[in-house]
Amino acid sequence: MESEGVPADLNEEELSKRHKQEKKDLHAKVQALKKAVPKENELVDEDSNNQSNISEDLEIKEDEVDGKMANNRDSRAQKRRNKKAAEEREREKRISEQAEKNRGGPRETEMKSIKETLKSLNLHIYNIPADGNCLYCAVNHQLEVKGKKNVHNHWIKADYSRFYVDKPR
Repeated sequence: MESEGVPADLNEEELSKRHKQEKKDLHAKVQALKKAVPKENELVDEDSNNQSNISEDLEIKEDEVDGKMANNRDSRAQKRRNKKAAEEREREKRISEQAEKNRGGPRETEMKSIKETLKSLNLHIYNIPADGNCLYCAVNHQLEVKGKKNVHNHWIKADYSRFYVDKPR
């Protein structure tokens, strides 16, 4: 009786020996395969190194692409902001150049003479912002300097304005 590749003339002892030998061979093959495959830690380390290298390369390439895109393309709003900033810088530059040019001009000399005259009279020039209410602000400032309260300023200003509206200048 021959079954599954086993000759019929083998007795039980030979069959047992053969079985043990096949078991040893199979075990040796399994061990060889285990040694041939890297350990899990080595696989994880190797895999993480590969992933980190790939991610670094990807980040570098993304940065390069982003830099090129940013340099090549500005949005319309960004272009407008850049243009406005450039115009503002140019305006400031022209103003400073004009101020340098006017240093010894007639306005400067006139202002110096006015300041000298006011200084001899013990008076000062105060800058009042020209915002449409500069007359009221100037009157208010004068009243503050003289020590009068702001409560009645409105009435004083109104009376002054009414008085001079009808009279020609």
